[in-house]
Amino acid sequence: MGYERAQASARRIIAAKGQACLWRKPAAQDDAADEWRDVREGDPTDTPCSIAWFAPRDLGRGTENFLSAIAGQNLDVPDGYEIGLMAAGDFEPLPSDKIVKGTDPDGAEIAITTIDRLAPDGTPIFYFVKVKR
Repeated sequence: MGYERAQASARRIIAAKGQACLWRKPAAQDDAADEWRDVREGDPTDTPCSIAWFAPRDLGRGTENFLSAIAGQNLDVPDGYEIGLMAAGDFEPLPSDKIVKGTDPDGAEIAITTIDRLAPDGTPIFYFVKVKR
């Protein structure tokens, strides 16, 4: 038994209630550069996605304990941070990626602090994305 229905529900709810964003993957590593240098060539790749954002005060209304139990870790969110819930899609989010709130490719990039996922059978249903505001 898979989790296809849960994945579809997560996509539908987050698309309806979330914010349109761009998930930005950095350009590919330059193969000619030394391994210890982070040299990129080309443009980053933007993928449209929807993210439902929660402030620390939202998580403190009973959701925090639930999220901590699911994630298997302490998800204390200090002031100045947000947690985003993003449905799993056709790419794997990495902490080295960036997020642009909205759909303007020239919008400000937001650095990702941590990413965790809900994947009961190894197939991701959604991701917890912690960012600094």
